[in-house]
Formats: sequence, structure tokens, C-alpha cells
Amino acid sequence: MKRILALTTINNTIALKKAIESIYSEYGKIVIIKKIYFDEYETPDIDLKPIYEEIEKADIILVDIRGDIRLGRELPKILKDLKKTIVVLIAGTQKLFALTKMGKFNGEKIFSQETNKPFDIHAYVKAKRFSELTKKLGKIIPFGMLRDMRNWVITQQYYSEGDAENLKNMILFLLKNYTDIRKIRKVPPPKRRPPFGLILPNLKNPEFVNDLEKYKELMNFDPKKPTIGVLTYNGMHFADTLPVACALYEYLKNETNFIIVTSEVEYNITAK
Repeated sequence: MKRILALTTINNTIALKKAIESIYSEYGKIVIIKKIYFDEYETPDIDLKPIYEEIEKADIILVDIRGDIRLGRELPKILKDLKKTIVVLIAGTQKLFALTKMGKFNGEKIFSQETNKPFDIHAYVKAKRFSELTKKLGKIIPFGMLRDMRNWVITQQYYSEGDAENLKNMILFLLKNYTDIRKIRKVPPPKRRPPFGLILPNLKNPEFVNDLEKYKELMNFDPKKPTIGVLTYNGMHFADTLPVACALYEYLKNETNFIIVTSEVEYNITAK
């Protein structure tokens, strides 16, 4: 059994649990995931020994770090010389992205503070412009690194969606490409939702609608009633915010026209 350690600030436990259950159903217990939350170690006098112990046991280390926190400052020292697969999924600085190590791809060779680079990879990742980034890779990355760099981009795409299916496929993708497990079949590519749109309030099967008039028809829009619009997160926070919007809809649907808009942050103005 392989071990994945997730060092994180985000609570995606429900989606991750569903992802692991699906993997167990299909392949058996081939992987175990341990999560460590950064906020549990924010106080300076808390011993970091448990983190060192989990890092030692892990086959793959995932990092999602946001903001200026204690472990964000400590991780470069902890992970710098580690000979393991390290996948930095979200980070606020290029110094942290530089910790990424996947096969022949070493983030230190890409994420530098130099200003004479052909383009700023960090800016592409931060804006989630993954397709544009992939097109650029062949121009600046040595051929031997290119496959693993692209795999890092694909892993980012799985993770940025945040739902159970994409998390499952992200884990299988990493196990297939960066461990000695050979029984994993071809892993589907990341399944992307539209970056923004209107959502019908159905928790089990949320449906995107891109046409406002069609949406109003489906929602039985009544011009005599007041209209309320709610903007929710898309991407990895979609499953967290949709239940709140749906609960508000159930409470207000008889008195109002309730419109749910979902958007990735960079599309908020367009979505409005």
C-alpha cells in the first residue's frame, strides 16, 4: 500500500473520502492518505516532529498552502533535499512552488526569482491558465523534463476542480506515474466544469445553464416577484458553497426569483 501525505489548509475531506472509497472499490486498498492541517502547527512552540515522521513514511507529498503561515516558512527547509515525489498544488510564492519534484521535473529549475525568464510560470498557475501554460512548455523546458512538467499541470487541473471524481483520478494519475503500482488502467483526463454559469439548485446533480432566458424559464421566473442573485464559488470550493445557496433557495423560492451564479474567481466580473 502506498502512502500519500497531504499538507493542507483546505478541508476537502468529504470529496476526498468519496474518492478513496471509489478507488478501494475498483482497485482494493492500494493507497492511504494522511492529512495534516497547517493551522494545527501555527503556534511556534508546537513540535514539528509528527510532520517529519509522516513525511518520512510518505511515498507522495501534496502541498496546498495559502497565506503567510509558520509551515509555509518552514517547508523549504523541511522538504528541500527530500528525494520523494512532491507536488505543490497551491502556493503563494515561487519559492514554495520550487519545492515540486516529479520525476525529472524539479521546480527549482523553473520557479526562480530571476526576471529574465521567457515568461512568469507562477502567474499562469495563479490564474489557472493551464492550457496556455502547456503550450508554452515546449519552448522553454528541456525535453527530458517536459513529460513530468505536463503531468504537474494535469495534476493541478484535477485538483482545481475539487470534486470527488477529479480527486480520485488525480490520485490514480499520481500512483500510476510516480509509484511502482502497475495495475491501474488508463486514467481519464481532468473533467472540467464551465468556469462560470447559472446553476439549477440540485445538490445531487447540479446542472449548468449558460443562457439566462432558458434559466428563467426552467426556474419559473415571475416578474411580479423580487429577484435575488447569489454568487457562489466554482472550482474546488463549488461543493462547499452550493449547499448554502440551495438552502437559501428552498427558504425563499416561494417569495422570490432566486438565481444562483457560480464562478471561478477570475471570471466573477464576466459572470455578473
